[in-house]
Amino acid sequence: MFLGVARHLGPADRDVLKVEAMSTEALKTSEIEGEILDRPSVQSSLRKQFGLAGGDRRVPPAEQGIAEMLADLYKTFARPLSDKQLFAWYNMLMRGRNDLTDVGRYWTGEEPMQVVSGALHNPKVHFEAPPSSRMPREIFHPVVQPINVAACPH
Repeated sequence: MFLGVARHLGPADRDVLKVEAMSTEALKTSEIEGEILDRPSVQSSLRKQFGLAGGDRRVPPAEQGIAEMLADLYKTFARPLSDKQLFAWYNMLMRGRNDLTDVGRYWTGEEPMQVVSGALHNPKVHFEAPPSSRMPREIFHPVVQPINVAACPH
């Protein structure tokens, strides 16, 4: 439906729609991670990334980084994904962060990366990544496990 609407708009209105859609994506994605971004700043940075008018607002690093990453993704989506591209996006997203040690590279820790929720005394592990030593091999050449169709809920 979005593409259908966009096809009937002129270039200026398509640019407005593109910035609106991408800024909504940026805000919602960041919310999942517990980060609240400033919508006007994200939009200003996106307009600047696309060479549109109105991109002259002073933009904080987090808003600038996610806008740069989304604009780059928009411009390069058809290219094959590589470690170099993935790490470049990660560096864009983490702009202004000084509390992280593994930015723009694979995790190097001994402990497995996990997605966890719940109380500290009763955590629920939703996902555990492969050991960090296997990530470079598996990220672009995943080991596909056969699906047991009989075990899938219907």
